[in-house]
Amino acid sequence: MCGVTQALRREHARFWHEALAAGPTRFFAAHPGDDRRHELRQALPDGLLAAATGRPHGLHLLIAGAVVALLHRYTHAESVTIGQGAPIGGGVDGTGPDALIPVRCAVFGTDTFTDVVNRLRTAVFDSYAHQNFDVGVLRHGAPYQVAVRVEGLHVEPDPEHVPLLLDVAATGELTARAAGIGKDVVARLLRHLTTLLDQVLSCPDLVLDEVDLLTEADIRLWERCNDTARPIGPHRTVPAMFAHAVATRPDARALLSPDGVLTYRELDERTDSLAAAILERGAGRVAVIAERSPGLVIAILAVLKAGAAYVPIDPSLPAERIDFVLRDSGASMVLRGDTEVPSRPLPAVTVRPEDPAYVIYTSGSTGEPKGVVVEHRSVANLLVGTQRAYPLGPDDVILHKTSISFDVSVWELFGWLAGGGALALLPPGAERDPDAVIDAVERYEVTAMDLVPQMLGALADVVVARNAVDRMRTLRLVSSGSDELTPDHVRRFRRALRQTRLVNFYGPTEATVQVTHFAVGDVAGERVPIGGPLDNTRLHVVDRLLRPQAAGVPGELCVAGDSLARGYLNRPDLTAERFVPAPSLGEARVYRTGDLCRRLDDGTLEFLGRIDQQVKVRGYRVEPGEIEHQLRACPGVDDAIVVATGGSTQDRRLVAYVTGAQPPHSDDVLRRLREVLPAYMVPAAVHRLAAFPVTVSGKADRARLAASAAG
Repeated sequence: MCGVTQALRREHARFWHEALAAGPTRFFAAHPGDDRRHELRQALPDGLLAAATGRPHGLHLLIAGAVVALLHRYTHAESVTIGQGAPIGGGVDGTGPDALIPVRCAVFGTDTFTDVVNRLRTAVFDSYAHQNFDVGVLRHGAPYQVAVRVEGLHVEPDPEHVPLLLDVAATGELTARAAGIGKDVVARLLRHLTTLLDQVLSCPDLVLDEVDLLTEADIRLWERCNDTARPIGPHRTVPAMFAHAVATRPDARALLSPDGVLTYRELDERTDSLAAAILERGAGRVAVIAERSPGLVIAILAVLKAGAAYVPIDPSLPAERIDFVLRDSGASMVLRGDTEVPSRPLPAVTVRPEDPAYVIYTSGSTGEPKGVVVEHRSVANLLVGTQRAYPLGPDDVILHKTSISFDVSVWELFGWLAGGGALALLPPGAERDPDAVIDAVERYEVTAMDLVPQMLGALADVVVARNAVDRMRTLRLVSSGSDELTPDHVRRFRRALRQTRLVNFYGPTEATVQVTHFAVGDVAGERVPIGGPLDNTRLHVVDRLLRPQAAGVPGELCVAGDSLARGYLNRPDLTAERFVPAPSLGEARVYRTGDLCRRLDDGTLEFLGRIDQQVKVRGYRVEPGEIEHQLRACPGVDDAIVVATGGSTQDRRLVAYVTGAQPPHSDDVLRRLREVLPAYMVPAAVHRLAAFPVTVSGKADRARLAASAAG
């Protein structure tokens, strides 16, 4: 800093504070210390040198501008920071980190490539003008993951100082030097970079959102992943599946509970009698308000046998919400699980695959619940698809433990029919008690059950603490969904139940419980994939214009196929908003999930968070899930939730909650976050909890945490 006045130093410090506030643009998971070092070479488009008019500066702006545009497409970031080589003759020898200079460039989907290059030109000159400042004073580690260096223009830096260095020869050939990144990730970036350059060089005024990154390899992958057409079979309604099981195994046990055992024949007779009574009433939709009991199962099966749709309502819900559901659903009858009717035969009833099976109410953005209407064919597709992927047989027992107000209960209530097994009932109120779940697994010899991630982790911890592995020996399949399954959940589960198969499911209520599945092994990455589609389901990761995204590029997940619900009851406006035609995908109808996902190179999907969970803090976009992933990387932290409080974006602050057996002090957590996140993404406070509060469905109660943070 010799020769630089204090005033100039302060001005340089202010410049870099602002320039680095957005933090590094992370498009891949970097693994410091990873020894995977490799080089890949890529020939760039023929017109590149001509467009650069033979000038190294022009070549640098075109390549760097394409990198900025590509990273924007990968991350949706509106501010991208890359590295660039220090200029030759500038007094830098290339051996230190100052051989690369950070450049921050604003970029938007509505920009043309010309806009990006012009903005980048200014940003480059600004960075050069302020290069005589030790950026490391302001930030630990490089504030970028990708750097661009042009032969004859920049000094040759040590690749140790950046995960991915794109080295451009004067001939236009590009060499990618990577450390800690898989070859597949680098190869994908190079494919997309050349695809983008091809389009913007031929049309510099092309808007970035309109650049098509799809390559032939992406199209083949997309088509292969969505080749899921399979026959459902002859039994395409729940009553038909039940009737087949009764005919096949009439005297086998069907329903297990503290009240005893019911065979298929006994369950059939009881449901026939109640169904006949429902039929006499001519009910189209029947509300079922009951706790877990044989009467609950009998009521639901009877409603379906009568050709009606059931409206499940958890009796523990607030009276005001129950009243709303009853009014909105137009339920003409209410069953409470204790209805006794004389034995009588059931007249012939025709139940069609396209008839509604149930209406489940989910929370709505307007504050009022909305009823999702699901048809029999969608339920049958779910049951047959999961049975084909993870077969259950006559000796299997599914544990019903989920509130009937939540759609996971659908698989629990009917999943045993496909294989002719049995259903065991966990006592009411015991769903959050790991000891009660262990008791039920042992008592009923349960072989399959579903656990939300929070309960999965808690149960695994108790199994280890109680040395109860042997009591869980019959359990061979656990599915998890409804919330994000993290590597920590998986590690805790593996410590307790290594012999049990774990499957990560994903699916919105509007697509009948589950649409993806992923058999979880030992987790090495920072996310557990949600996998690929179930039968007769097609999954599309799309941009804002509903066009398919290339592999590795985040976008909204849209679902098509037999799993789609009919829509929202009494809400044609909302149905038309969320269930839309998508001719660009070759689909007559897709459901827009609002979930941010990306397709990996092997075709599996990663869940990245909710699009609408993004918040703005002091004008910056923030995805809480990104902060949560960094928190989970802190030693001693098992799980994390970040909520935003405050009204305006200027007043809004982030508050983090963490759990763990021995979580670190909040000061230590904040110190680590400041090392890896921009200042505006570092929470104002970190609170340690023994466990997160949960909703009635077992999901982490973010609303309660947000209210606690605000108070």
